[in-house]
Amino acid sequence: MTAPLLDVRDASRSFSGLLAVDSVSFGLNEGETVAIIGPNGAGKTTLFNLISGQLAPTGGSIHLRGEAIDRLPPDARARRGIGRTFQVTKPLTGMTALENVMVGTFLHHRGFTESYASAYAILEEVGLAPRAQVQVNELTLSERRRLEVARALGTDPALILLDEVMAGLNATEINAQIELIRQIGARGIAFLLIEHNLEVVRSFSRRVIVLDHGAKIAEGTADEVLSDPAVIEAYLGKQDE
Repeated sequence: MTAPLLDVRDASRSFSGLLAVDSVSFGLNEGETVAIIGPNGAGKTTLFNLISGQLAPTGGSIHLRGEAIDRLPPDARARRGIGRTFQVTKPLTGMTALENVMVGTFLHHRGFTESYASAYAILEEVGLAPRAQVQVNELTLSERRRLEVARALGTDPALILLDEVMAGLNATEINAQIELIRQIGARGIAFLLIEHNLEVVRSFSRRVIVLDHGAKIAEGTADEVLSDPAVIEAYLGKQDE
């Protein structure tokens, strides 16, 4: 059997004795899209931070293509193929959309011409080429969400961590964002996403992982996990009989 692209093994992270991530294990294959859901405070973003390198695990391990990466800094993980977006968009202010993407493309393209061409092609892919020379503070929220994806693509990733990339968007913008992610996924890039909109989760995630109080409480298809009594209780609380 082929090893998974990402292999998280009993990953844990504690803060002053509080377990924010509690022995979470799962695998993610090349080109696969998997959603992580759970109530607020479930440990979803902390898990992302363990994978991308903002935090080191206090237990367990994380492997990418069979290599242990849990002690590598974020830039080393980016070089190995992990890209990331953030729930709160974090463009580099005072720069254009194109320049924001070029920061990432310089990871693999040292020359200005090559970096410029790569960044512009990515903006074309995400539908932002007409806004390439616009200052990022002038972009709409929907455009900034697309720019987050573009910046992640600039590092030439095998895996992109999407942290609530649909947040704040209207129905039309969400559908456009879903279609964009599908198009990118069709060329073999894997996605691990945190998402609160369960209709979005149902629409394009083949597998869903549910966290509650830092622990994985369910894993399966969207229909399977969203009908699981433990998942329903985690979201809605225990119901009186």
